[in-house]
Amino acid sequence: MKTFLIPLLATLASAATINFDSLPSSTNVSGIPNNAASVLTNQLNPEGILFGLEGISAGVAVVSITTFNEISAPNVIVGLDAAGEIESFASSNVYFQFVLPNTSIPGQTDFLSFYAGDDCCDEDTFEIRAYSFTGALLNTQTLQGNSWQFYSLALPGIHRIEVDNLSPHNAGFGIDDISFNTPVSAVPEPTAITMALIGLSWTWWIRKR
Repeated sequence: MKTFLIPLLATLASAATINFDSLPSSTNVSGIPNNAASVLTNQLNPEGILFGLEGISAGVAVVSITTFNEISAPNVIVGLDAAGEIESFASSNVYFQFVLPNTSIPGQTDFLSFYAGDDCCDEDTFEIRAYSFTGALLNTQTLQGNSWQFYSLALPGIHRIEVDNLSPHNAGFGIDDISFNTPVSAVPEPTAITMALIGLSWTWWIRKR
């Protein structure tokens, strides 16, 4: 079995893959997850990733469903609605965002990849949107197929991801093997010019006194 967090030493930037396989899981794909410990929101904050979107999604659930034929068995994640339930056989959208590891400071990464879908029975269609910290839409990709679809994006400033299920049926999907470079702070630091202006203003105020 794979480990929970796998360093990718071949990359120059510090990167990791989260495959969810050592985490507690539920075995249902509709309704409230039957294992409360399978719900993820901020538990992976040390790695720099949070799940859910306020007012829209209460996070994700780690599930083990053999019909998904997971990329890395036995677990995948599925979306939760605002009430914390899995909609109609795992059809809920998935939302996640990056933070500076071990903090609540908004983060951003310059590389992200994961698998979406399943390997059973129907064709799935997704629109995957990437946003910056300021809410600007950075990239949109549409994936379609009846097996696992690979998503990859190398772009500065990736803060938030939305995986929108556009499939015209109620059958759902999972997310597996999320890889990303370690997030850095998305909050702009004061520039040298700004700091110089602050210094001059302070000097002027002192002299005026």
